[in-house]
Amino acid sequence: MAILDKANEVVRAYPIRMADDGYGGTYPTFEDEAGNPLPYVEFRAFILPVGFAGAGWAIDSRITAQGWADVNRCRLIFKPLGGSVPTDKWGRLEFRGQLWTVQEDPRIFQGLRPSQSYVSLTAELMGDA
Repeated sequence: MAILDKANEVVRAYPIRMADDGYGGTYPTFEDEAGNPLPYVEFRAFILPVGFAGAGWAIDSRITAQGWADVNRCRLIFKPLGGSVPTDKWGRLEFRGQLWTVQEDPRIFQGLRPSQSYVSLTAELMGDA
């Protein structure tokens, strides 16, 4: 059994779909063509604080540097689901009773064995800053 099988946090991922904005571009949405919410996916992950504002004892501290507050970010590490990632950049995640936004394209790291493969992504607390 790999260590990733023992991930301790349950994460709910809401996938996104790129919809036509009517002006020749696209925008991310959490609904299908009929306006129904896309089905979510649950998985287990390790959640690591990234940056000062998300570091344990300092989670409620806000240090401002040149007028900007540090936002709460976390890195999630988990096993690929069926060899893929359950969400993409700007996707929505829910864990620890809060909503988070994926801030970068998730990266899949392939190991020599499937049990060694993992996904890494950074999420930012929605409404923080």
